[in-house]
Formats: sequence, C-alpha cells, structure tokens
Amino acid sequence: MFLSNRILNCTRYLLWVSYDGSRFPEMAKSVDSRGVMSFVNTAFRCSCKIDAFSRTDKGVHACRNALCIQVPNEGIGCDKKVLLNSLNKIAVDCIPGGIRFLDIESVSNGFCVRRHALYRKYRYRILITNKEEVLKNTLSLTEFSEANYSWLLPAGFHPYKAKEACELFKVLFSSFWVFLAAIMLHFSNRYTIYVIAKSFLRGQVRRMVSTIVSYSYDRTNLETIASLFLDAKPEKYHWNGFRPAPAGGLYLDDVVYDSRMFMNPVPYVHHLWDAADDSGLSNI
Repeated sequence: MFLSNRILNCTRYLLWVSYDGSRFPEMAKSVDSRGVMSFVNTAFRCSCKIDAFSRTDKGVHACRNALCIQVPNEGIGCDKKVLLNSLNKIAVDCIPGGIRFLDIESVSNGFCVRRHALYRKYRYRILITNKEEVLKNTLSLTEFSEANYSWLLPAGFHPYKAKEACELFKVLFSSFWVFLAAIMLHFSNRYTIYVIAKSFLRGQVRRMVSTIVSYSYDRTNLETIASLFLDAKPEKYHWNGFRPAPAGGLYLDDVVYDSRMFMNPVPYVHHLWDAADDSGLSNI
C-alpha cells in the first residue's frame, strides 16, 4: 500500500521489498554477490548504500522486508509510482518471480531501519506428507512444489502438543506472540506457526520451530525446551540433538513502523554513513 503518491526528493529512503529466498544465494551485499541487496543496488542504477532491517538467512523468504537506502545527492525523483514501476520492470526482466519492490518512503537521516521498528512478523509453514504417497515411495505434486517453501514432515505430527510448546514460548518471552494455525486441504495437512516480536537473535525462530516440532513428535519435553531458551547457549541446543528448522519454511511477513518516525525520528540516530560522508570516505 502506498503511503502517498509522491516522495520527497532527498538522499535517504525506506524501501519495502518481497523476495523468494530460493532464488538468491544470500541476502547481503558484496562485490561479487548476486544476493538481494546487490540486486537492489544494481536496479537503482546508481551507487547506493543499503542497510537491511533483517539480513535473512539463505533460503528464507520475505513478504515485506525493509531496507534503508542512501542514494547520490541528485536523488531518485519524486514520483513513487513511476519509480516502483521501473524497478519492478527490471526485476521481472532479470529475475521473474524473484523479487518485487512494494513501497518507498523518504526518511530523515536520523531514522534507523532497525531501532525504529515497532515489531516484526514471521510465519513458518509445515506440510505433513501423505501416508499413501509414503507407502508408494513417491512424492505428491504438492510436496514437489512445496519443497523450497515448507518443512515436509512425516505423519505423526501432533498439533495439540505443538500448541502446548507455542504457549510455553509466550511464557518464556513475554514480548513474543506465538501461535499455531492449522489448515486441512484435500489429503495434505498444512500447519503455520506465527511469531511476532520486537527482535530476535540470529536463527532464533528456526530454533524455536525445531523444538516445537520435536515436542509434537514426543522427542523432547517442555522442561528441556525451557532450559535451552532461558540459558541461550548455542552449544546446549546442539548437545540436545536439535537442528534449526529448514530455511525454506520461514517467511518474514512484515516489518511494522510508526510512520511519524520517518521524518521526525525519536530518538535521532546517527548512522555510520553520516561519519563516512563527513570525512569524505567512499561508500561503505
């Protein structure tokens, strides 16, 4: 949704993008990278500085991720629709179905893409494989199509136990909102775990989902899960035999801001870019 039809012609912007994580080798920007941030920089056809709200892991999808970009002093124009249409045409020509440019807003130099975010929404998709197909030693067409977009699990998943584990995380982290939704579709069981919070440690959502799934199969207990996340030492997670849930099932659904912070941020945050500009350094 467009916040307005026009943007101020300035040098710093907040850009929202969606992308298919299976179509990019990484999120980050580097000299020889073909990641999401590198493509955004190339699509703008100028030397940009880019900072992402969330540098999603390889394979993780985004329905609405936020990037802060700084462009040269001449700016990028004021017509939002023209700019987004141009960027999306480049995206369709280069990587069909890979990335979309959703919205863009002018922001103050004191705006921080991370610190001024109110919260973020994640979604994790689970698909329980069809018993009949397993017995035939074949995969259904749905399972082929979902291989990069859901965690394919065998029969035996207990949704009520998964809901118990979701409730535990609400207790462990008062700022988290975690719940499980289930959809029965034809002969396939689809489940979605939603996680909403201000911030996360790297890989935390995938670790949470892994423990929820393990509990749903009676492979662990709630006491073990609580001990892992209350004393968050990575080695304990591996000692207990857990592996992060596959990246392909995870979606960053949205990053939510108070739009009043765009031009009048509180607090005013000084960015490393400002120091580089003041000292005459090249782009970082």
